[in-house]
Amino acid sequence: MSSASDVEARLRRLEDLEEIRALRIAYGRCLDAKDFDGMAELFTEDGEIAAPLGVAKGRAAIRKTLVARLDEIPAGYHYYSNTAIELDGDRATLWVMFAYVQPDSESWPKAWLTGHYNDEVVRVDGRWQFERVTITIDIGFAPYARRSEK
Repeated sequence: MSSASDVEARLRRLEDLEEIRALRIAYGRCLDAKDFDGMAELFTEDGEIAAPLGVAKGRAAIRKTLVARLDEIPAGYHYYSNTAIELDGDRATLWVMFAYVQPDSESWPKAWLTGHYNDEVVRVDGRWQFERVTITIDIGFAPYARRSEK
């Protein structure tokens, strides 16, 4: 029989896992809506993003990099799958697959790329935030990349 403290610990773990999944979804929603301010707020003060679009550390630098590389691109949609979370107290790592889709010139969906995220998250003042997001493109290329950059 489980004790009350065991049940509480199991419930806390499930709540943490769900909050971490929700953080990843919020990231995608902000990104697809081009809410770069909102997206930067999902990071810790000294959070970092390392991606084909560049490396940025700190919320202001993350905002600036996102605006510089993504602001002029038509909106698209990120689809996430196969999320694996390793939880260790107030820290966790995620491995998440993604696909990025934009409409082509005739409004048909075009999958530009697939890849994966390696995320490091931390609980700060009771809220899960990204400490580091590393983005890897596995197939395809980013729509902001010029053909010569591939």
